[in-house]
Amino acid sequence: MPSCQKTTAGHHNGSLVVDAVAGIADLIAGRPVTSDTPFFSYSIGKGMAATMVHVLAERGVLDYDTPIAELWLEFGAHGKHAATVRHALSQSVGVPACHPA
Repeated sequence: MPSCQKTTAGHHNGSLVVDAVAGIADLIAGRPVTSDTPFFSYSIGKGMAATMVHVLAERGVLDYDTPIAELWLEFGAHGKHAATVRHALSQSVGVPACHPA
């Protein structure tokens, strides 16, 4: 995992106009961070996602007890068909981890 990093990208009309990176991706080897260095973002989007779900629920677009598979068909695979939006918001869906393909 990289440490001591900074990366910023900006696009305008579909073209990359800012690509600023700084830091060390591998402290032992001294390898610098590049535009292609992967970073773990973990839970960075949870707050925004939860806010959007609450706004959609308030507007009647979805209900907290809506099965996630009704909104995202592929999510229902491998026995997750009964998981609801409420389960996702309370982090009780029961999906232990995501593994790369």
